[in-house]
Formats: sequence, C-alpha cells, structure tokens
Amino acid sequence: MKLPQFELHRPTTLAEARRLLEELGDDGSAFAGGTELLLAMKLGLIKSRHLVDLKGLPELRGIELRPGGIWIGAGVTHHEIETSTAVRAVLPQLAAMESQIANMRVRAVGTLGGNLCFADPNSDPATFLCAVGARLRATVRGEPAEFGAEEFTEGPYQTALGPGDLFLGGWCAAPPPGSAVVHLRMKIHERPCVTVAAMVEVGRAGVAAAQLAVGSVGPKVLQVDLGEELRGLRGAGFSDRVRSLMALLAGSIPLLPERQESPDYQRHLVRLLGTRALEAGLAGAHL
Repeated sequence: MKLPQFELHRPTTLAEARRLLEELGDDGSAFAGGTELLLAMKLGLIKSRHLVDLKGLPELRGIELRPGGIWIGAGVTHHEIETSTAVRAVLPQLAAMESQIANMRVRAVGTLGGNLCFADPNSDPATFLCAVGARLRATVRGEPAEFGAEEFTEGPYQTALGPGDLFLGGWCAAPPPGSAVVHLRMKIHERPCVTVAAMVEVGRAGVAAAQLAVGSVGPKVLQVDLGEELRGLRGAGFSDRVRSLMALLAGSIPLLPERQESPDYQRHLVRLLGTRALEAGLAGAHL
C-alpha cells in the first residue's frame, strides 16, 4: 500500500495549529503518532491533502501529578503512560491497560490523543476512561472546553470536535478509598472485539458506587451507573444481582453491524466479561 501525497505542516504553537486546521477544513488532518491515520490514508479511507504535525507542541506533552489526580497530555504516547511512575502511583490499572494496546511499535509512537480523536470503536483507552470518569479538555472554537469521556465520542470515527478544535489531554481523579478498577477484554486479530471496565467502591454496608463501561461492540462506549442497583450488596446477593443486570444489558446493548463475531457471541462476551469485571472489582475493593 502506498501513502498518497500530502503536504506536511509543523506548527510551533497551539494557536498556529488551530488556525491551520480551521483554514484547511476537510483537506487537513492533525496527527501526533499517526499510527491509525496513515494506515487509513493508505487504504483510501481518509483523503487529506494536508497533515498537521502536533508532536512538537509542548502544551500537548507531559504527565503531571496534580492535587487529587493526574493530567495526561494529548501527545503522550501509550508507552510513556504504561511506564510512567506517576500513572502507576495514582492509577496503576491505566498503566496496565496501556501496556496491552496493540504492540510495542504502536505503543511507542501512538498517542492517547490520537487514539481518542480517531474514535475507532475498538478502543481500550476510551472504555477505561469512561469507567473512571475521566474529564477530557480541548479548545473548541478557540475557547477552553471540557467533556466527560463518554461525551467526547459521538459515534464511529466521530468526536465532539470540529475543524480547528484541538484536544489537549485528559484528567483522571485518583480512585476513592475503598475502590477498585478492573479492565478486561477479548481480542481477535490485534483489536479487541469486546472491552469492559468497571470501578467498584465499597463502604461498611457493602457496595457504595459502581460504574461499568462497555466498548468495542457498539458505535460508542456505553457507560452505565450501577450504583443504585448494587448499593449495599455484597457476597452472593451482589453476584446474583450482577448476573441479572448483565443479562439485561447484554440483550439490549446496540451492536455494530457486519462484525466478524456473531451478535449472539458478542452479547455472550458482554455478559461474561461484565460480570467478571464487576465481581473482580468488588473482590479488589477494600476500605
């Protein structure tokens, strides 16, 4: 496959990058790692005549410990996240999840921002960030904007950003005391076919809060707040209720058409992995 000809632009400031992308419109695409964009161009799925390289913008780099959590810039690579001592200190499950993305070559080049902005439905980071309630920040029409992780992706390969808008990075709060985060997936041919992530918080009376995110099966990640359904439960009562809820969820979740896996198999995996993630979350959550 041959890469089509294009003109490369290397802005030195966020303002310059935003202006370029706004002027270029549909003829321009931003990239940092380019692992998915360049492949899509080779396949003829994207026909951008101008590429705007954001790798050199310092505002998009860096992982920072901040009060109550951690900030990860859009231009940070998957490998940098998986090996970051700051990420491992605040949210080790995020580092573990990132270490399983694709292969070392992709993780060394691909970035968090590129993954989220490409909005491939088969995204591990998008599912994980929804489960932990991450906040994503961008400039929209030149003004600061913030989105919940579940709001940022609007559908397959579609985000809340328009021409000239730039994704800046994501904020993850440290999980509250007494909570556990679990990320599970089933992968076929390099990409996950079902991804689930759960965050379960316990108190003295049992479950205090529970979030579940299901990705890689539908047009976008499905985030479900199960706190009211599971509040106060533990042991066999928790497991029985989880199995009932996951049977209902698996039966109703929208699926992407024309997948290699049958709808029945996808729903089976949603039910199975969702149940396992929530049960593992309860088992790992301690006051």
